[in-house]
Amino acid sequence: MIGYNARTGVLEIKNKQDFDTLAWIRCEWELKLSGKRVSNGKLPVLKTAPQKVEKIDLKIPTVTVEAGQEAFLNLRFYAAAATGWCKSGHEVGWDQVSIPAKTRKAARSQASRPGIGPLTLDESNGIFTVENKAFHLVASAEAGFIEALRSREHEVLVSGPRLQIWRRPTDNDGIKGWPDEKWRPLNKWRAQGLDKLVVKTVSAKARRNKDGSIALLFEHMGACAASDEAVRHQHAYIIFPDGRIRADNIFTIDKAIPDLPRLGVALTLKPGFEKLRWFGRWSVRKLQRSEPRSSC
Repeated sequence: MIGYNARTGVLEIKNKQDFDTLAWIRCEWELKLSGKRVSNGKLPVLKTAPQKVEKIDLKIPTVTVEAGQEAFLNLRFYAAAATGWCKSGHEVGWDQVSIPAKTRKAARSQASRPGIGPLTLDESNGIFTVENKAFHLVASAEAGFIEALRSREHEVLVSGPRLQIWRRPTDNDGIKGWPDEKWRPLNKWRAQGLDKLVVKTVSAKARRNKDGSIALLFEHMGACAASDEAVRHQHAYIIFPDGRIRADNIFTIDKAIPDLPRLGVALTLKPGFEKLRWFGRWSVRKLQRSEPRSSC
């Protein structure tokens, strides 16, 4: 599928096959609002010629979303009849499109919800403390990390997000006991000192925003044998009165480092938070791919 124009209701599908039309495939669609089905249906019989694009008039219902909701158009493609390699009804592909929706303004701001109250910020003794009646966050200006988080009397964190570039090597990366294989990624990483990265705090700031949220802005620099400025990590946390936290991370890698074992942050939660569900178009283990491999 190439895309869907929510304004015109036109769905574009491309046949990437070289010889067959898409007549052997049937497609079903559904519109979901924050995981709940709003509407569904079937596409007409596809007649798309090889390497051609077909435009289909698909006018789905207009949805209005509340703050925090999302709308997605899901399409699933099945074999319309039995073939030499699959049974009729076998799923051969899927796609998902985020639908721009008309957002309804919230009746009241998050800061004015009863029992929550506005956020306060205290910056004394090198400690940032952000809190209201239902939320409490502590961050160290010296270390540049979030150190504690309590939401509605529940302690959540062991340690806040920290720069992480190392991981357990695989056999494909190299064997630890074979240091003579200099061409192996593992030996290159160790020679550059990536397994012994030293991270220092560059800056730590706090800012009150006009919408009642509070921003914590941190910057760290990771040094190793190959470079004193191997990885620059800039991370910001926008904290909202209802307890939501938006995290933004920017990584700048020195040209002296051709590749990394891993690049991201490590967040450690308290016991009791072992059951997590990924919500997003990227599967956890496939972020390096060029296109999403999981749906919302």
